[in-house]
Amino acid sequence: MDVIMAYADLTAMTERFGERELIDLTDRATPPTGLIDGTAITTALSSAEAEINAALASRYTLPLNPVPTLITDMTCELARYFLYDNELTETVEKRANWARNQLRALSTGQNQLDQGMTVRPAAAQSWKPASVFGFDQLRGL
Repeated sequence: MDVIMAYADLTAMTERFGERELIDLTDRATPPTGLIDGTAITTALSSAEAEINAALASRYTLPLNPVPTLITDMTCELARYFLYDNELTETVEKRANWARNQLRALSTGQNQLDQGMTVRPAAAQSWKPASVFGFDQLRGL
């Protein structure tokens, strides 16, 4: 049985953005609990992973395992963006745009993930010129 690794987790989010920011973004209880809402983090991370997988599905074998650092970084940035709702800051928006630009570059082959990642081959394409001689042309001979 294969173990599916998440691209990022609460620990990665906390290391990047700090516990205080994650509490501010996720603690929506009345009165506030002063704790990170793990369900909100998981939902945001799942949304970020879904966006990443959708962008990379045509080029890479998914889920990515091992998870490259770039993918963890992008997952955290997108998850943070999803958590901000209506209070989006310019910095958070810029970082989410950075992640989406990276995804575009990866999906088109302009950028590549770490060595050892399985890249799906491009679909086979063929072309043949129009036939010069055919049955109709040879019938009169």
